[in-house]
Amino acid sequence: PEGGYHSIPHRLHGDGLVVTGDAAGAVDVATLKGIHYAMWSGIYAARSIHAALSKDDTSADALASYDTSLHQRLRASPLYANRNMRLAFKSGFYGGGVRAGLMQLTRGGFPGRRISTPPDAEEPRTARAGIDPTPDGSLTYGKVDAVFRSGNATRDDIPSHLVVGADVSPQMAEVYERLCPAGVYEEKDGKLVVNAPNCVDCKATDIIGPRWTPREGGSGPTYKRM
Repeated sequence: PEGGYHSIPHRLHGDGLVVTGDAAGAVDVATLKGIHYAMWSGIYAARSIHAALSKDDTSADALASYDTSLHQRLRASPLYANRNMRLAFKSGFYGGGVRAGLMQLTRGGFPGRRISTPPDAEEPRTARAGIDPTPDGSLTYGKVDAVFRSGNATRDDIPSHLVVGADVSPQMAEVYERLCPAGVYEEKDGKLVVNAPNCVDCKATDIIGPRWTPREGGSGPTYKRM
């Protein structure tokens, strides 16, 4: 929900349901406010649900008044005034700070439109020279050393708690390998190899594919050496 007003779905209702509070994205990260927005959404949801139940009709059409009421209220709130706050930092911290300051001074008047946010893949990136990727053993560590320092107490033949699709491409396997700090994923001969005992529960790859299931009792990192 940190995306702000622009990340709130236009439709927050369906047949027999309404989406409220944090789930609806009603959070203003810029002012650290969300509880009262959740309360407003609950009030408007209750009103719409009561009216729908009174008519014995909980279809999407009968609950549509919830969206209208909530969006009208949010447009008159600081959440709307800060609608571009998150987008301002999309392409850089310092530039975002300047833009955010202007938004605060103008109470949301600047820049007068929604800030354009191109897809992440289209954002230019430049590699910084002079960075040695070799672990120095002081501030940075190799993957095997990272597993040791996490205090991992997992037996080698533990059943895998990681659910990975069967159709992982060699390119995606390489992405997993680069993201994981503990050597859980390896790309070998175009296939993905999963070394579940190495897992330190960082969930670095959880966003793009593998899913976690409950571990075997007593297994996992303890971080006593960190």
